[in-house]
Amino acid sequence: MNTIYVEGLDEVFIKAYLKHLNLEDKAAVQKTDGYTSLFTGAFLNKLDQTRREGGKNIVIFDADSETKWWHKKRTDIQAYLRAHS
Repeated sequence: MNTIYVEGLDEVFIKAYLKHLNLEDKAAVQKTDGYTSLFTGAFLNKLDQTRREGGKNIVIFDADSETKWWHKKRTDIQAYLRAHS
């Protein structure tokens, strides 16, 4: 199954939108605790599990004004994905 990761109230909107499109059975919507949760072992394990089961991972986050976190963590995510593909 596909998994869509969102933050905050986006979960309500995405679930309603999937229902409107009759796609609610095609993806599970998971609420996260914000961008910092993207770099935890538990989150990376969930991504890997979905991938191993043949599903797709989608992460939908709004644009915060502070983007420095991405530049620091992008290399970590890329290294993880390369090691597990």
